[in-house]
Amino acid sequence: MGQTSRALAHALSIKEQGDKVKELLGDIWLALGDLKAAEGSFLAIPEKKRSAKVNFCWGSAALKLTGTGWTNFCQGRKNGSQILQAG
Repeated sequence: MGQTSRALAHALSIKEQGDKVKELLGDIWLALGDLKAAEGSFLAIPEKKRSAKVNFCWGSAALKLTGTGWTNFCQGRKNGSQILQAG
């Protein structure tokens, strides 16, 4: 069992899955190449609570799946650059 699979097993065993756990699950699903599961994890995070990273990853997954994620991909890039400029 690889490191990514063990991380997935651990993340799925967490009972209270808050937004950070959902983000972690999305990251793990992306690493495993399951874009639909990754998209589902990212979409489970309320829109107002999504970070630039989540929008970027979700947008790139959706772009690969359907070609419709371009807006989210760009929004993630825009928010990320604003965060870097503010920091």
